[in-house]
Amino acid sequence: MYFSGRSTAERYGEIIAWDDDDAAFQDMYIKTAMQPGLGLVLLEIQARLYSFLVDCCKLILHDIPADAFTSDAYPIQSEVGIAEEKTAGFASLAVMAAEAPYQVPAKFDIARLRSFFSARIAAAEDHIWSLREDPNYYAESLIDLSEHQTERLKDLAVMTHPVFKSVSAEMFSDLHIQSDQLCELHAKHNTGLKPDKGLPQDYLLALLQFRYSLIQVSKGLLASLRNSTLSSPPMRPYFVRMPEERQRLKHNISRNPNVKLDSTHEQLMRLLRVLWEDDYLLFLISQTVAVDELERLLRSEPKAREMISCYVASVIPDLSVVTEATQQLRIFQLWAQTFENAMVDNDDLIKGDYAVRTKHMHNLSGIVKALSQSQLNRLSVPVGRKFYYPVDKRRTKDNVEAMRSAEQSLDAIWTEMDRVVQMKLGEDLRDTAVWRVLYQARIMQQTRSG
Repeated sequence: MYFSGRSTAERYGEIIAWDDDDAAFQDMYIKTAMQPGLGLVLLEIQARLYSFLVDCCKLILHDIPADAFTSDAYPIQSEVGIAEEKTAGFASLAVMAAEAPYQVPAKFDIARLRSFFSARIAAAEDHIWSLREDPNYYAESLIDLSEHQTERLKDLAVMTHPVFKSVSAEMFSDLHIQSDQLCELHAKHNTGLKPDKGLPQDYLLALLQFRYSLIQVSKGLLASLRNSTLSSPPMRPYFVRMPEERQRLKHNISRNPNVKLDSTHEQLMRLLRVLWEDDYLLFLISQTVAVDELERLLRSEPKAREMISCYVASVIPDLSVVTEATQQLRIFQLWAQTFENAMVDNDDLIKGDYAVRTKHMHNLSGIVKALSQSQLNRLSVPVGRKFYYPVDKRRTKDNVEAMRSAEQSLDAIWTEMDRVVQMKLGEDLRDTAVWRVLYQARIMQQTRSG
């Protein structure tokens, strides 16, 4: 039974037998058509829904004759969009979620996603430069990172460097590049797209690769959200680690039976568990709904916000952007219905492309062990006043000397890091977003001598 591309009463819901058309079975397989049984259910739903909507229009537009609704005397008005001043930056995701029930179904907007990725890249770049230039920021980031480790070791010397813990620059740089390519392909093919026809092969493959990348990034962010949340200072009293002999289990953290949660905290934990633990329920309600509900709860309940540390809160916006990107692909109808089957048909090609594009990310992760065996551990430990940086104090002789000393300590860390990374990665380092940030033409902001 066919619906898309058919706008007349005679052809809408037309039934074509498989024996009469060789393409009929393929159309049902890729979901551009459906079996008659499901089609009948759809027609029954539409009959009730459209009758209700027409009755609503008659009540709202009671001063207009019903038979004049579709006449030229009352042309269809353009959709009222969200005010532009409300949608600048990441805050628009919350606005979009709040206003979605009162608007017509959203349309595929890859250019909007590209702007989100650009904003996240800019935030990641600011983070990296602050680590490079500001000793205070570096020390606070290192300590904050240590507070969110599952093991919660007392010695900071074994900590992973924060520039490698924050992979936002790498993953969002890759997603931004792909969104650029999708924008070009969308502009190229958009005018020729028809609901009853398949997508051009180059456009379909780019969408599938983008979708696979989003799935992998989302998995990484959910794992990061889980690990950092359960070990964060606000959450730590509510969880316990399993005994050493049982730590071979996948999940070595469980709820502390001696500590009770109130209703708000229980609701927060239920949402978080759905995101990182209950795959079946997440499939049923969709990650979009779960993330939107989590953000709503954090905005409306102060007690819930108190349970989320600043470090954990920095992960949620990244997850929101990736979730919104996935939702954008889901509303690219009717073609989004074909993505699952197309992913299976192009599985090897998609996974091979992802492995090539993310090779440098795995290389960065692989040098963590080398860094832990270098002098970086000893140099990074924020003991005493090594990173004391009184930039907000009056420029006395003592304060200036303290600032120079902290900057020299930070320079020593980055010099050692540069040595190890260059030794391990060589020319491959040029493929990373971190390299493009740190080695761009920029004057270091440091205290002048003399």
